[in-house]
Amino acid sequence: MNTLSYVLLCMLARKSCTGYELKQYMELFWQAHHSQIYTVLGKMETEGYVQFEADPDTTKKNLLTNRKRRPSVSKWVLEETAEPISRDEFLAKIYVIALMDKSTVAQLFNDRRRHYKKRATINKPKLEELEILQNDPARKVEWRNSFGRYLIVKRRDELCMQELAWCDWAEDLYHSSFDKI
Repeated sequence: MNTLSYVLLCMLARKSCTGYELKQYMELFWQAHHSQIYTVLGKMETEGYVQFEADPDTTKKNLLTNRKRRPSVSKWVLEETAEPISRDEFLAKIYVIALMDKSTVAQLFNDRRRHYKKRATINKPKLEELEILQNDPARKVEWRNSFGRYLIVKRRDELCMQELAWCDWAEDLYHSSFDKI
C-alpha cells in the first residue's frame, strides 16, 4: 500500500465517508485529485481494506474500513514520517524580490494576503463548529472522534495568521530596505 492508501484508511477509521467527503476532509492536510483517490480506493476494495455500501436514501456510496485491516494503519502510524513536501510558487517569486518594482511587490503581497484571508474565512466556521463540540459535555464521543480534525483545522488557522503577519513584516522590511536606494 502507498501513503495515500494509509491516509484514506485514517480518514475512514474515524467514520464512513463518500469519496467526495474524503477529498474534502483530506484537503486540510493532503492534496490529491479525485482520480487518484478513486483509483486507490478501487485497489483498496480489491485488497479487502475497504468496502462500498450503497446509501439507501441517495445515490451515494459510503466507504467503510474493514476492521480486520485496521492493524495495518496502526503499524503505519508508528513508521517514521516522511519529510513534508513544500511547493510554494509565491516563495520562488519572492526569492527574486530585489529585481521587482514596487507595484509588483505590492501586488504579490496583496495576492498572498487575499489568499490567506480567504482560507481563514473558510476555517472559521469549521473551528467554531468543532469548539462547540469541545465545550458540550453531552457530545463527548463526537468531540473525541473530531479531535484530530480540530487539531488540524486549528493549526491551519494559526498558519494563516502567521502568514498574514509575515507578509506585513516582509513588505515593511522591503520598503525600509529599498525605499532608500
